[in-house]
Amino acid sequence: MLRWGLNALLLASVALVPCAVVWVGLVLWRTRAVGRTAALRSANLDVALLGSLAIIAVVGLRPGLGLDPGSEQWNWVPFRDLVRSFDGPGWGVQLAAANLAGNALLFLPLGLCLGLRFPRTRAWLLLIVVAAVSIGVEIGQALTATGRLSDVTDILMNMTGGLIGVAVAGNVTRLTPCE
Repeated sequence: MLRWGLNALLLASVALVPCAVVWVGLVLWRTRAVGRTAALRSANLDVALLGSLAIIAVVGLRPGLGLDPGSEQWNWVPFRDLVRSFDGPGWGVQLAAANLAGNALLFLPLGLCLGLRFPRTRAWLLLIVVAAVSIGVEIGQALTATGRLSDVTDILMNMTGGLIGVAVAGNVTRLTPCE
């Protein structure tokens, strides 16, 4: 687990350089058209959006510990792992709850960035984007045989996190109109 964390930290630090280059390019390119303040705001949100997608890709597509022999690659029953954890050891419920919360927290920044970057777009359209990213990650896990279960519960929790992010963004833009 520690090795994975160090690898993720290294990957994140390497990703900062292209993000910084993209940010500078966006600011310079947009400043002429919309002014520096609007260019900075949109570049910040674009790079944050790119960063949230990169984090989702790193966390969602990293290799897992492997599936148990005879287990299915796909789980189509929502919250099945949570229900099964009640019959297992006491820590199983905590692990299942942490997994649910982690999936929601992973997609919260994506919803927040989408909502702030595209404030005039209807929330349900932004949620379709969140769902598409989540479904893409789950399909990617199955197709690349990362040793992880592709789970409908993950999609539901990812969408919950995205929904919370979009809702927070909606409240932020309502309280502090930027345009």
